[in-house]
Amino acid sequence: MNKNAFIKRFLEIYINTNLPHPEDSYTHIDFDVMITPKYEDKNCIAVFSGDHGIFPIILEVTDNPYHIELGHIDVFLIANKPVRRSKKQRESLKLIMKYLQKNDLVKLSHD
Repeated sequence: MNKNAFIKRFLEIYINTNLPHPEDSYTHIDFDVMITPKYEDKNCIAVFSGDHGIFPIILEVTDNPYHIELGHIDVFLIANKPVRRSKKQRESLKLIMKYLQKNDLVKLSHD
C-alpha cells in the first residue's frame, strides 16, 4: 500500500465520506513512520508524523491482531487528540495496521 492510497482512505474514514479525487492528488501530504522497539512485555508505539493537520498519529501496536480489530488498545491519538472507541476507530486501526504490515514495518502473530 503506498502513501497516497493510505492518506486517501484515512481521510475518507476520518471525515466519513468518499473523496472524489484520485489517489495521485494526495502526493502533497507526506509522512514518516517511526516504531519504537519492543521492551520487555511492553508493546511498541507507532508514530506517523507529517505537516498535515491529521498528524501526528500515535498508536500502540499490540502483538494480538484481534485487539486491533476490536479496538482494544490503550494508546490511539490523531492530531494529539484521543480517539474514542467507535466504528471509525476500528476502521482507522485496521487501515493503519494494513499499511504497517504491507510495508513490512510490523509483523503480527496470529496465536
